[in-house]
Amino acid sequence: MFSKLSISEPVKNNDQNILTDLTTLLNPLLILFLAIIFSIVFVEQSFNSWLPSFYKNHLKVNSFFALQASSFLALFSYVGRTITANVIHRFSLSKYYIFCLSLIILVLAIIIGIQFFDTDDSKSLLFLFPVIGLFLSPLYPVINSKMIAKIDKAKASLFTSLIVIFSSLGSSVSSILMAVLFGNQLLSFYSVYILCAVIVMFTISLIYFKIADKKFRK
Repeated sequence: MFSKLSISEPVKNNDQNILTDLTTLLNPLLILFLAIIFSIVFVEQSFNSWLPSFYKNHLKVNSFFALQASSFLALFSYVGRTITANVIHRFSLSKYYIFCLSLIILVLAIIIGIQFFDTDDSKSLLFLFPVIGLFLSPLYPVINSKMIAKIDKAKASLFTSLIVIFSSLGSSVSSILMAVLFGNQLLSFYSVYILCAVIVMFTISLIYFKIADKKFRK
C-alpha cells in the first residue's frame, strides 16, 4: 500500500484554457441539460430539507414524528434508485425518465386535490409526500448517464464540474425560495410551488429529449 508508484501525468496543452474548453463544450443541448440538473436538485432540496418543517408547522405533528415521517422519503428514494439500477437496461432512458416525472406530477396533483378540496392539513399527506421519493430519486442518475455517455472523455472533468456547480445552484436557490415561503407562512402552497417547478422541469426535459434524439441519430 505504501510502495512507490509511477504516475504518468497527462501533458498539458498551454494553448488551451478552461474558457476555450467551455466555449467549445457549450451548446443548446448542454444548456438544457444543465437547466434540468438545476431543476432536479431544486425539487429534491425542497423535499429533503424542508419536509420535516412542513410536517411540524403545517400538519401540526411533533418534531420526533415529523423527522420519522420524513425518513420514509429517504427510504423510498433508496428503493427508487435500487429499482432503477436493476431495470433501467430494459427501458429507454428518456421514456423511463418521463414516466417517473409523470408519476411525480400525478402524486402532487392528488396531494393538491386533498389540500384544496378536502382538508388542508390532512394526515394522509404524511404518507403521500414520501412516495414522491420513489420517482424523484431516479431522475438525477438517469439524465446524467444519458448525457455523460455522449461527452468527449477529454472534456469529462469540465463537464463534471458544470454538473456540480449547477447542482449547488439548484440547492441554494431552492433553500432561499423555500425560506421565503415558510417565512411568509404560505405553507398551504408548498405542494403547488413544487408542482410548478416539476412542470417546468417536465417541459424542459421534453425539449431536451427531442433535441437529443435528433442529434444522437445523426
